[in-house]
Amino acid sequence: MINCLFLLFANDLKITVFISIFINWVVIGLLISAVDFKLNSILKGIVISLLLSLSSLTYIFSSNIFGGIWTTITIIIVGMFMGYIIDKVNTR
Repeated sequence: MINCLFLLFANDLKITVFISIFINWVVIGLLISAVDFKLNSILKGIVISLLLSLSSLTYIFSSNIFGGIWTTITIIIVGMFMGYIIDKVNTR
């Protein structure tokens, strides 16, 4: 949901873009909770979200450098929060 909020500032996006990104982050969240890397929860969230977003980042960087930088920063921030929150929920 957080990443979809960032997209509200973009121009001319179709609803399928929002649905695609939401599904992508649901899958990333599932994998963050399932993977057992020996990393800090925040780093685990960043690593998994960046690895799963590499194909999208490759396309974005090839067409728009500024968009690629903004997307990378967003992926790092949202991955960091997801890793932290999922770790706190799983430890209960």
